[in-house]
Amino acid sequence: MPALEPYSRALTYSYAPGIFPTLEALKKAPGSVLRVLLHSALESGGGAGEILALCRGAGIRTEAADKALRRISGKDNCYAAAVFRKAPRPQEPSRSHLALVSPMDAGNVGTILRTALGMGFVDVALILPCADPFDPGVVRASMGALFS
Repeated sequence: MPALEPYSRALTYSYAPGIFPTLEALKKAPGSVLRVLLHSALESGGGAGEILALCRGAGIRTEAADKALRRISGKDNCYAAAVFRKAPRPQEPSRSHLALVSPMDAGNVGTILRTALGMGFVDVALILPCADPFDPGVVRASMGALFS
């Protein structure tokens, strides 16, 4: 497998840091997951068993990658991350849309995506310029809502 690069908007892939976002990626968009990074300290009860089972079922490679997880998340307590192919989805014309005009803060965009999904909006349009919706900070703040 090629080495993982620090995230940039120009990459064709991104990261879903955290156990719950990783699980959401594996459940909602398994075809986009390229591999899953796991921390060596991840205990079997902390979601690891479910992650491993989903990866085995979908034929997704897992690997121990403590340093990469720290680099991706900027934290020492990130125990899993899915590496996924970025794939913007077109809006469905028959559904209601939520349009966000130039949201710039990654954490806020992720929180809005999570809240919008909770309110039944599955089509969210981001008007440029805006935070990158595939930025790992957005994905983590969305708690995997990006994959729904």
